[in-house]
Order: sequence, then C-alpha cells, then structure tokens
Amino acid sequence: MRQKLLTSDHPDFAKSLYLVGDRLRQTGNLNDSYSILNATLLIQRKLLGKDSPAALDTMGSIALTLEAEHKLSEAEQLERETLAFWMQRGESECPSALSTLESLGATLESENKWAEAERVYREALSVWRKRAEPETPQVLREVENLSRAFVAQKKFGDVEALLDDALTPAVTIKAIESVLTVVDGKVVHATNEFSSHVPPIVPVLPEWSPVKVFGGYAPLDVAKAARAGVPVPHYNDAHCHSHGCVHAAHQLLAGIEAARNRYSGFFGLGCDCFAF
Repeated sequence: MRQKLLTSDHPDFAKSLYLVGDRLRQTGNLNDSYSILNATLLIQRKLLGKDSPAALDTMGSIALTLEAEHKLSEAEQLERETLAFWMQRGESECPSALSTLESLGATLESENKWAEAERVYREALSVWRKRAEPETPQVLREVENLSRAFVAQKKFGDVEALLDDALTPAVTIKAIESVLTVVDGKVVHATNEFSSHVPPIVPVLPEWSPVKVFGGYAPLDVAKAARAGVPVPHYNDAHCHSHGCVHAAHQLLAGIEAARNRYSGFFGLGCDCFAF
C-alpha cells in the first residue's frame, strides 16, 4: 500500500522499508531482512547521500544482520565503514555512532580479537563517561564489556582497577554520614566532634522488648539481662561452651516467657510480639 501511494524514490518509502527490514532482523528473519535493508540503503544513498544519518543507521542494521548470520568479517568491515562515515560527519559520539561502536566490539569478541575489542570498549566507555553519570546503564554496560575483555586476556589487575574506579562513587556516597543533624532547632543526631550534643535516647517501648534488654535480636548477653532484672535460668559454662548458640536461644526464650507472664494482665492471655 505504501509503495502504491509513494514512489520507491520517496524518502518516506525508504523509511518504511527500513522499519520492515529492521523488524525482520529482530524477529530472526535474517535473509529477508538483509535483502530489504540493502534495498533501503540503495534508495537512501541515492536520495540522501551515502553518509546521511538514515543511510548510516541502515548500514548499522545490516551489520547486525550479518553478525547474527555469523558473517563476522563482513559485519566488522561494514561497522568500521559506518564509523568512518560518522567520524567524517563530526558525529562520532552521537547515539547511533556509539551503538555501532558497541556492535563492533561485540563482533570483535565473537572473532576472539580481544585486544581490539578492548580498545573499542575503552573508547565507548570514555565517551559515555563524558555524556552520562557514573551509575547510568550505558556507563555500567561499557564497564561490563571492558571487564569481559580484560578477563579474556587475563588482565585481572586491570579488572580490579576498573571495578574499583567504577564502583567508588556509589560506595562513597552510601558511606556518607551526617555528624550533626538539627530538626526544628533541636539536635536529633550528633557524632564525632559533636558527640557532646547527643540527644537523650528515646525510651524503648514496650520496656520488655529484646531491643531494650539486649540491643536487638542477637544472642543473649547474660550480664545485660541480669542488670536489667530479666530472669535467666541457664548460664553457659565451660562444659556447654560449644553449644552456646543453642543455650543462648533457650535463655532468650526464658526471658521472654518471664516478661510475658509479668505483663499478662495488660495483654490478657499474654502476647509474644515485640512491637505494636
């Protein structure tokens, strides 16, 4: 229908033809995709020029089709030709050019040309680091690609340095901690040089909660329990040292049971929960 409405020399017809060919490639119909994309390229070169963005996008899709057909040397040659055109246009860092650069790296991987793949991935990573934040998917993808090239060449030191460099921003940001926090004119958190301003600890409720007695749900600290007045019927000794974890559990349950009975009037039949 499109061809009946438009002549085959119309740019919109070429665009539609490209979409059909690229879709066929994505669905695995490689033979038809290759034929249609090549026909598209001829029209685009005639109407728009051999280095037009539309023609270069089509060349990139043809290269992907060749790669999928395991015609790796042909795919590599076409990808390099496409990148040369992008460079001539002064657009070697545009998204389409970067996509072709990544495809070239993948082709070189498939050909086991790891040293060349490394150079390609280094270039792609350098460009993406200028264009995007360190933790964006594009940057992390290039880090992964370059790491794979390093591993294949047994450059494990380079892998470690690359990952340290790539992950440092995220780790550093997560490690940032306030030393003084003020809300509504009141200090709610203080540490380091501001430790003298630490506000009083908010009482733990209910008062029989393990958080108050033991500082959490860790194994029972018998000394803390004794100071808190929680009955502890069993103590570890040298004989049972190797079974400390089991006995700690028994001690914790005993403390809970004692507290539960103590507050049974408040909870009716008693409640084993530690929070409301």
